[in-house]
Amino acid sequence: NSIVASAVIINDINDSSDYAKESIITLTEKGIITGDQNGNFNPKGIVTRAEIVKMLVNSLEINLKDLPKEATFKDVPEDHWAFPYVEAAYREGIIKGISEGIFGVNQKCSREEMATMFVRSLGLTDEVVKIQGQGNIINLKDMEQISDWAKEYVDFTIDSSLMNGTGEATFDPKGYAERQ
Repeated sequence: NSIVASAVIINDINDSSDYAKESIITLTEKGIITGDQNGNFNPKGIVTRAEIVKMLVNSLEINLKDLPKEATFKDVPEDHWAFPYVEAAYREGIIKGISEGIFGVNQKCSREEMATMFVRSLGLTDEVVKIQGQGNIINLKDMEQISDWAKEYVDFTIDSSLMNGTGEATFDPKGYAERQ
């Protein structure tokens, strides 16, 4: 019931949904994700903003050097485990804060936030994202729940299959992203 990948044990792999197991194994083998101190990944747990940023930075192999001497965000000081990941993602334009000088490091990551980070990690300009979107969100029953700042990103993720909806014609933009 456990897998061992690159000396990392994931004890709770069978708690993962079928669609996620192979990806969790692959990401574990590549060292992009790890289990906790007990060897559990907690696949159905909610991912924080810091955790998703770490996964993105690791998967994109973003350089963790040339970071600022002072923290960009008050809630991610230089001695916080997420500092290098948040600063590298900020430098690369993948993230912004939730308000002036605040990243929201321990906040749960919403699906619309995750969609935005995914699209920004592709290095596309906002103009390209806007042009590429096909207006798919207009068919979503919960379109009005998508924040204005996230609509183009959610539309792009649906059109490009970076993310799927959560049910029949829904995206659940305010819902929290699971670790899996």
